[in-house]
This record gives sequence, structure tokens and C-alpha cells, in this order.
Amino acid sequence: MRIIDALRIAANALKIHKLRTFLTMIGVIVGITSIMIIIALGQGSVLFLQKQFSNAGTNTIELQFISKDNFKETYFPFDDSQISAIRKLPEVKNMITENIAETVNLNGIKRSDFTITGINKDYFAVKNVNTLEGENLNKIFEHSYIKTILLNKEASKRLFGEKSPLNKKINLNGKEFLIAGVFETKNTAYALKKPEVILSIKDWNNIFRSSGAQRITIQSADSNSLRIAGEKSLHLLQQTKPSSKKGDYQILNIAEVQKSITNMTTVLTYIMAGIASISLFVGGVGIMNIMLVSVIERTREIGIRKALGANRFDIILQFLIESVIVTFLGSLIGIVIGIIGTNIIALLAGWTSLISAINIISIMLFSIVIGVIFGIIPAMKAANMQPLEAFNYGE
Repeated sequence: MRIIDALRIAANALKIHKLRTFLTMIGVIVGITSIMIIIALGQGSVLFLQKQFSNAGTNTIELQFISKDNFKETYFPFDDSQISAIRKLPEVKNMITENIAETVNLNGIKRSDFTITGINKDYFAVKNVNTLEGENLNKIFEHSYIKTILLNKEASKRLFGEKSPLNKKINLNGKEFLIAGVFETKNTAYALKKPEVILSIKDWNNIFRSSGAQRITIQSADSNSLRIAGEKSLHLLQQTKPSSKKGDYQILNIAEVQKSITNMTTVLTYIMAGIASISLFVGGVGIMNIMLVSVIERTREIGIRKALGANRFDIILQFLIESVIVTFLGSLIGIVIGIIGTNIIALLAGWTSLISAINIISIMLFSIVIGVIFGIIPAMKAANMQPLEAFNYGE
């Protein structure tokens, strides 16, 4: 029997029971859709994380202090002398010092929906920041009678709506500041963006009555210099740590953290895809069940075809093709629904989705394999029928 004849017979057999064929596909459609969405969003999240870490700059490490006492937000583990000593290390290209507060008295109202960040000049040399309004973001570091600040896009909209906030004034903890610019941090998901006010770390310490820094990020010219800078900084910090500070300084390598999180996300994506494929297995069982019913219904047809000269291979091929057509059409529908569903979820949640041709081809090939595996038993049962018994079935 020619393949084209087998395809025509299989297609006609499926057309006779259109509703049953569609209901049989549902398990495959659900399975393929689930796998498609999970893999697309999972790989998209890996891409998103890579972009997020790119905001931290290349060849950077973060210095941390792990306290053995109860940690408080007002705790500043890096004092001015330590910061000055680290900055003088020859391997240090840029060094960011940051202080962050989540609660502030803004225009006379206590707010906890804004992040108030104090930074030094190296911040813009390392971080991935876009200027939306204002000519010079470094204006906040200029010494003048009127202190200046920057707003991110979310803070600008929260305080001024669609109007430009440039040269307008706001009050932070009783101190008046002039808005010098609006910025946007690149590659940040919408769901993770929060209204943020940036000012110089000197002004930050002034309005919050503190000194030192909560966080230090070091950047070097290359990975080898970064390793040396990290080791020297850590040694310096441990040597100058006051006895009253209970804890240890540690190095957080941004690249290593990115690699670990990426690997973990990839593994979890494929684990979830494996769990979702269970529904595809259930769909395959449904296909096998319907194909067995079809074999019984067409017993006389099988007997006639065998009597007219059809061999075992012809019968097996016919029923395998029917099974593969069902899974293949189900996978096509599932892929289309998966692409639409992935894009909708990504749009609503502000995530990134990554749909590749390799994934689509792999899923389609997998569906064909499912059709062959679950179609082989019904096909073998049909092929093993004796022509005379099959012909006289039901009499």
C-alpha cells in the first residue's frame, strides 16, 4: 500500500467521527499547551534574569556584612574610613556606595511605597540607566545651596502624573530638594518597578542622620583584577572591623550568582515541563483507547482488506498513521494556543517569553513519537486478525 493511500484512508476514517476525533485530541492539546507555556516562560525568565544582572555592570562584586546579631535596616556595616581605603586599591576601577530606605516623610506624609536611595558618583558609571528628563544626572553631586534629587519614571508619575517634574520641589524628612532629572533603569520588568528617589549618599546620610554605607559594589577592569580587589577588600574590612561588630564580611560575586540562578531556573523549567507532560501521556492513553475501539468497529473492514491482499504492514501502517494524525493535529492546536497564552501571560505580568523554532519542532516530533507509541498496540491487534474470523465478526 502506498503511503498516500494510507493517509487518505486514515483521513476518511477520522472524518467519519469528527467529534470523537476532536475529543481524543483534547488530552494532547492540553499537554502540548502546558509544555509550550512552561518552556517559553521558563526560557524567557532566564533571559530576563540575564538582563537584570546586566544592570549591575560587568566584572562586579558586592561586599556584604553577615551580622550575627539581629539585623536592622538602620545598620551601616561600612564606615567612611573603610570606604576610603577600599577606593584607594589599585585594582578598583569604580566603587558604588549605597544606602536604601523604604520609609520616608515625603511632603509631610509618611510613605512606605517609595524607595529612597543614596548613591555616590560611580553609580552611573556602572549601572545601566537611561536619562528621560534632565541634562545631567550627576547634578545631584554638585555642591549648591539647593539640594537636588532624581526620580525614576514610576516616582514621577506617582507624584506629578503626566506633567514634567523638572525644577519642582519636594520635601524629604523636612529637607527641601529640587528635582533635577528623571531616569529609567534598563531591563527591569514592569512588575518589579517601584517608585524610587535618588540623591547623593551625603544628602541621604544627612536626612536620615546616619553615616557610612549599607552596601558596597566594586568594579574592576577584568575578572583577575576583580578577584584580587575582592580579596584585598575583604582582608582590609576584616582587619578594620570594630570588636563591637558581631559578624563577618563576605564577597558576593554577581556573575556566579547569575550562573547559579540561571541553572536553577533552567532545571526547574524542565522539571515543570516534565510534570506537564503527564497530561500528554494521559492524552496518549486516550488515543490508544479510541484506536482500540476503532479496531473493533472496523473488524469486518480489516477482514475484507486482508482477503483482498493487504498484508500486516499495510494494516499496521494505516492505524499508526491515524494515531499520528490525531497527535500531530492536537500538537498544532496546542502550539497555537500555547503561543497565544504565553504572550498574554507575558504581557499581563510584564515577563519575557521566549518561543524558539527548535522548541516548536521538538514538541511536534515528540507528539509524533507519542502517536506511534500509543498507536502501536491497536495497530498490532488489527494486523494480527485472521481474515476469515475478521470477515465473519458479528455474525
